[in-house]
Amino acid sequence: MNVRIPKRSLNFRSLAPSIVVWIAFGAVTWGGCLDGDESDEIVIRDAGAGCGAGAESLASPIAEAALIDLELSSSIYREVSVEAAELSDPSVLRVESASNPLTLRALSPGTSELSVSTSHGGYVAVPLSVAAVARRELVHADYTIWNFDADFAVPHPDATEEMLAPGVSMLPGSLLDLQGRYYDSAGTRLLGYGLAEWQSDGVDLAVVNVRAEMARVTAPDRVGSATVSIGDAPEYEVALIDPASVASVAAYLPSTGDLVEGISLAPGEMLTVVLIAFDGDGRTVVGVGPDGFVHEIGDQAIASAATPLADLTEDDISASDRAMLAQSRVLILEGVSAGRTTLTLGVAAHSIELPVVVE
Repeated sequence: MNVRIPKRSLNFRSLAPSIVVWIAFGAVTWGGCLDGDESDEIVIRDAGAGCGAGAESLASPIAEAALIDLELSSSIYREVSVEAAELSDPSVLRVESASNPLTLRALSPGTSELSVSTSHGGYVAVPLSVAAVARRELVHADYTIWNFDADFAVPHPDATEEMLAPGVSMLPGSLLDLQGRYYDSAGTRLLGYGLAEWQSDGVDLAVVNVRAEMARVTAPDRVGSATVSIGDAPEYEVALIDPASVASVAAYLPSTGDLVEGISLAPGEMLTVVLIAFDGDGRTVVGVGPDGFVHEIGDQAIASAATPLADLTEDDISASDRAMLAQSRVLILEGVSAGRTTLTLGVAAHSIELPVVVE
């Protein structure tokens, strides 16, 4: 049985047909993109949009009182330095930092054109707008880390909003990333960061702001319930459970958005496989518990499997991201040679065995 998850809830792109990649929000904020190959065309983008994006990433308004980082890149030069930055209406936006990325502060609703000159003689102008925040929400954030050696990012195992609403259950020591989002009166999601006022209530949670409007929540070694909030947004519910409360598990393929009962792949092909866990109330469970994430291939001559941590060094990720990944249930499966074998996945005394066909 395959249960289809709407792809609109998935934020992925593929480096190869079977390797799913999540590009980290704000992961690259230096002027390292090269755009085009003929003239010195300057491109300005929301720094969180990544290479390949342009002025269209700034089409939405910026939230009033928020900060926004703008990255400049050139079709010729790897490094782009800002010579001057001016705004047509300084009552709407203010330049906070005239480096690259360029940081602006939204002051009041309205429009203002940003003009930027670079040290190489380049020039770019882009219209920007600011809108008042009419609604806030707090959602689970796709967890991503960069591994520059392997050139792919690994998602947190529970990477779809539908599967996580309205909250999650957390095992002791597990970690969860949450993100604040802001909307104007027309329902348009606003750009910018720096507005979240993180608070928690109930059983003590460690809530640490990690970047932009994202915070990392760490579950204590006790059961109970808690909520996380950012000002007047609806609270995000968290249930703190022990491993015995895990009721079921399922295998999930991010590349297709399917929960699956078997896997097929070709020799040399790689697939990201995620073990999803649920409690008795149907909530998605985050973490691995004291026994860890169990994974085993029946015949390693047919297929191999390893967690992303196997290839990540201390230079690839921070200690906090390493701890986060250690609590995940992500596996990289690779076909070795034609044949049939099994893949066993388990957490908290629950496991499933999947037939694996390599052909």
